[in-house]
Amino acid sequence: MKAAFLDRDGVINEDFGYVGKVKDFKFKEGIFELLKLLQDLGYTLFIVTNQSGIARGYYTEDDFHKLTQWMVEEFKKRGIEIKDVRFCPHHPDITGECECRKPKPGMILDLAEKYGIDLKNSIMIGDSKRDIEAAINAGICKTYFVKKNLYEVLDEIKLDYWNELKKQLDKRDINLKFKPRDVVYVYMGQNVGSEQFGKGKEFLRPVLIFKKLSKSTFLGIPLTSKIKEGVFYYNFNFLCICEV
Repeated sequence: MKAAFLDRDGVINEDFGYVGKVKDFKFKEGIFELLKLLQDLGYTLFIVTNQSGIARGYYTEDDFHKLTQWMVEEFKKRGIEIKDVRFCPHHPDITGECECRKPKPGMILDLAEKYGIDLKNSIMIGDSKRDIEAAINAGICKTYFVKKNLYEVLDEIKLDYWNELKKQLDKRDINLKFKPRDVVYVYMGQNVGSEQFGKGKEFLRPVLIFKKLSKSTFLGIPLTSKIKEGVFYYNFNFLCICEV
């Protein structure tokens, strides 16, 4: 399993300072698009968050759990599954040192052990230096730093995976000479993930065509979701042969 670890305050929601209750919680613009993209790319989603507001007495662990349950349900309504949420309720000046507060990697390592996560192929998205350091300390190589907004991170992820796609195509000795514009909808069967499609009529799926094999058969790249009008995201795990 490869995972996407996300900080909460400043990534999932606007960071107004010690957000511990639903009434103070506001989803950050772009978060739903970002998490849908990560799911489409095969990442399992986890949240790892420092919550020193508990140690400081601003809100209780019960408040945090109620907010988390509400947040997870809101994601679920939009087709997004948060596999697990880990939090550190400590502060070194109040409760003493711990192994879970970022930049220590305790929360990430605990999740990795519980779920069998491949950390080398996982990513971390955070808005502070300690988020990035926690990821590095856990053995995660790829990190994304939220600067102004989440759409910049979306663009970074798309660019990284486009580059990865080109590497995969090069390994298959396929000369990639096209612009991502020719999109067609084809019927695809149950065997999504293999290299053969078109045997069933279960659902329509957009495919980016870039090589013609015969009069009606093409080699293409399945597109996973339409986030914004006219913008598709690629499934980089496989190519497909489809008939149109």
